[in-house]
Amino acid sequence: MKINHTIDRRLALIWHGLHIPNLSVRLAVTFVCLLLFAKLVEKNILFPKFDERHARRIQIIFTEKEQILLRNMDVLEQFIQANRNSNSYLIGFHEKYADNLKKRGLYFFVYRNDSLVYWSTNDVAVPETYSSSEFDKPYVSLGNNFHASGKYASFVRKGDRYAIVGLALIKNVHVVENNYLKTAFQNDFGLPAKAKIFPEQMDDSCPINDSAGNFMWSLFFDSSCFYNYQIYLPALAYLLAFIVLLLLLDSIFNVLRTPSTKNLYLPVLALILAGIRFFTQRWRIPAGFYALFIPARRQLLYGRRIEVRIGQPRSVYGV
Repeated sequence: MKINHTIDRRLALIWHGLHIPNLSVRLAVTFVCLLLFAKLVEKNILFPKFDERHARRIQIIFTEKEQILLRNMDVLEQFIQANRNSNSYLIGFHEKYADNLKKRGLYFFVYRNDSLVYWSTNDVAVPETYSSSEFDKPYVSLGNNFHASGKYASFVRKGDRYAIVGLALIKNVHVVENNYLKTAFQNDFGLPAKAKIFPEQMDDSCPINDSAGNFMWSLFFDSSCFYNYQIYLPALAYLLAFIVLLLLLDSIFNVLRTPSTKNLYLPVLALILAGIRFFTQRWRIPAGFYALFIPARRQLLYGRRIEVRIGQPRSVYGV
């Protein structure tokens, strides 16, 4: 009985000596909330997933771009019909419209007697001779393995000895990427590079049509498709959680420095370290930091091998 009484007395002294401050409680709650927020963003639960709603937004943007392209095609055709024997009028069109159209990813090319006489940009590698097999289709891939392979929606208007080709940039695909050249959708679409496009309807893909309802290309979102904020927000949350954890540990160890609780210092420290190790391994925390640094590591490891393969053919499907 004496032994039990002594143990109970020591436990009571330890419990009354803890005096957990309100600051520690607030830090603990903040730490848990930050971890929960980071995991919810990582798992694509807190924010909406890619689905048909995103495809509808892309359809609206594409229709607007199509209308802008067709209106400018009308203007260009009026210039051509009013100046059948001269190409000088194209200079006026270029100076007035080309730069603004380029910012929207819209480009024009004029062929007279199947020969290229005007191009609104040098960024697109179009053939110098008109080819119906190249342009008379809704989805066009232009470029080569040493530069960006551009994926475009194609609109063609033909007249007496001329053809006007209007291209709407969808996505630039680079064989070799660096800090300056990256695979990316045209800015107006606001899509992550991992979203894929196809020249035909695929299973589970979302069709994108022209204003007349004709199929142009399809859009596909897989499990690896996410916005950039879904990488950076969790990384920032984990960083803040780590800082809060340090403050929380300092607060806890200040409590354990009292004479009545000093014997708990090492057991609590061991328990905390074991808990941190368990959760980081089980839940791969912080996964946000892995996502930030793994692409750069892969580029360092495999960059040389990619350069060796630069001359190999590349499929235009699913890019």
